[in-house]
This record gives sequence, C-alpha cells and structure tokens, in this order.
Amino acid sequence: MPFFSPRLLPPPCALLRAAEKVALDWGYDCAALHVFRRNEAAIALYRGRGYEVLDDSCSPVDAMLGKQRYLMVKKLR
Repeated sequence: MPFFSPRLLPPPCALLRAAEKVALDWGYDCAALHVFRRNEAAIALYRGRGYEVLDDSCSPVDAMLGKQRYLMVKKLR
C-alpha cells in the first residue's frame, strides 16, 4: 500500500480554483456544489471564495438522517 500524507494534497482553495478554471474552460459561467449544513468550516471557505447559498431545502428523508445540505453557487463570469 502506498504511503499517503494529507500534507501532499493541495490546499482546498487551490482545488476550488482548479475546478473553477475547468468549468470556465468548458464554457460554464457558474459553479455549484452541495455542502452539509453542519460543515461550518467548508461553508466559510466557500463563502470566502464567492459562493452563495442558492437553496437550503432538503427532502424529509435527508432531514431524518441528519443530512441537511445547502446548494451553493458562484458566478464565474
């Protein structure tokens, strides 16, 4: 099994920038993602990169399972 170290991964902002660049290269004018409502650190990161909550509704099943999430969107152009 190969050695794995989280220190070898790029920081989250670098991954977001790369994904946003790919979206632009493919002709999209916005990026969207889901994030669990309880993941405050991720929400803060995405807001800091310009993402806004577009939808905060969830299905009754997700609510029962504690999997409420936000749909966050960022305009790229």
